[in-house]
Amino acid sequence: MANEFLDRVAAARQDELQANAMYNQMAGIAPSRELSLIVASIAEDEYNHARILATILAEEEGGWEDLEELGEELHSRATGTWWRRTAPPPQADPSRFRRMAEEAVRDELDAVCDYAVLARLSPSTEKRLILLSILGDEYGHARTLITMLSELGR
Repeated sequence: MANEFLDRVAAARQDELQANAMYNQMAGIAPSRELSLIVASIAEDEYNHARILATILAEEEGGWEDLEELGEELHSRATGTWWRRTAPPPQADPSRFRRMAEEAVRDELDAVCDYAVLARLSPSTEKRLILLSILGDEYGHARTLITMLSELGR
């Protein structure tokens, strides 16, 4: 069970990194500054989730040197300045943004299920609580995206 837990944590960390990149891309094509800021906030959450999962992996596997390398990788992914805009981005693409948001809702709901399984497999109560907290974040992201889609449909 420990190997299954660690394999799933490693896969979740990779998913969080991919979600971070996708949300950064979405923020760059958002149809308004407000939506860009909201999506940038979700991207930051995903970045932090990847860091938390890397910490769990390092603790379970004893690979703390990998954690420093991951920190450098994550920092390089998150050094853009697109969230500081005061107007809609020049490359705004509302229809693509909507498609990406629709896909992101599905991904976030899948992540909720994945984190429920991870919490069940967790070797400790502390890790279980951490994973359930991430689960709550993912659910909140889905709700936020659904609200954005509803507003875009008006």
